[in-house]
Amino acid sequence: MSILAINGGDPVRTKKFSGWPIWDKSEEEALLRVLRSGKWGCLHGSEVIEFEREFADFQNVKNAVAVTSGDSGLRISYKAVGLKPGDEVIIPGYTFIATAIPAIDQGATIKFVDVLPETLNVDPDSIEQQITDKTRLIVAVHFAGLPARMTEINEIAEKHGIAVVEDAAQAWGSSGYGKKTGNFAPLAVFSFQSSKNITAGEGGIVTVNDEKILEDVRSLRNNGRRQDAEWYEHYGMAGNYRMTEFQGAILRAQLKRYPGQLERREKAAEFLRNELAKIEGIVPLERPDDVDASSNHIFIFRYNKEHFGGISKFRFIEALNKEGIPVLTGYVLPLYKQPALKSTMKGDIPHLPVTERACSEEAVWLRHSPLLDSEEDLADIPKAIQKIQDNIKEL
Repeated sequence: MSILAINGGDPVRTKKFSGWPIWDKSEEEALLRVLRSGKWGCLHGSEVIEFEREFADFQNVKNAVAVTSGDSGLRISYKAVGLKPGDEVIIPGYTFIATAIPAIDQGATIKFVDVLPETLNVDPDSIEQQITDKTRLIVAVHFAGLPARMTEINEIAEKHGIAVVEDAAQAWGSSGYGKKTGNFAPLAVFSFQSSKNITAGEGGIVTVNDEKILEDVRSLRNNGRRQDAEWYEHYGMAGNYRMTEFQGAILRAQLKRYPGQLERREKAAEFLRNELAKIEGIVPLERPDDVDASSNHIFIFRYNKEHFGGISKFRFIEALNKEGIPVLTGYVLPLYKQPALKSTMKGDIPHLPVTERACSEEAVWLRHSPLLDSEEDLADIPKAIQKIQDNIKEL
């Protein structure tokens, strides 16, 4: 008789973990407030303006400019730092495609660098090796919400006279190395897309610590207009990336409950790290001592098939899903092997071993929403993994 659920046995868990998004009357009242005001666009209402102020206070940054998405925030930021055709941009190979596409659209060439196996954040040593006289920008991704090693990254950038933009799309409230994310560079970009820990379905924000480029960011968000000019005067090649008042109102409600959620996810992640570390072949990503807080947008552990009878990561995930544990494969291709980007590659396609192992063999993702559940619920995750390991011959 089979024991594993994938073969017909009883699953470890039949109850679902917490879903996403989470909302209550706060969001309902906020939407009705905007609806009844008749001011639905941010040019006429106050919700987006207030959210910008509240988010800037939350991240301890000087200014924040709300936009339609994290993608549009990156487009604006790359333009604001002066990225031009022929420039080179350094980004990690293990990140979402939106980090790269806006740079390519602006005529830049991507130089991909590897990540650290312990954190899956960019490896500063890899950055140094890829710098040329054409390098204009380093995009520092705080992957899964864990702050990247910004002290070293900024030292490299300053040494070579290169701009830095923080891709903080997953790092609301994260902090480390003495600062909150959004404070390590003149510009940082956060996302509020459906899966994100603070969400309005879509949306993003650019935090700006350099007053000299604040007006440029606002102009690039608003069709190239300037605050001190006529409405139909346009001073740059820019689009309409304005957030709606409905989104701003929802995000204000989401932000109010976020500190409590952040604390709960932190405790849950620590519990899982401790419990999963007891299982041979399962290695949770590290939490560096210099990190004070992580959003834990994704909880990731590394899977070693040698301790699981040699079965692939994908077969292991399939078995774990059947046990009622909703883990994901994550990125299955390094960014530089994505079909959409292959034609843009100049020269040989790189080989970044840590990135490639994470995609094909090691990295297993758990979304942030189960981290809001109790330790009793979360205990089913190591229980299910141990069950698979103990009965690995069934696979």
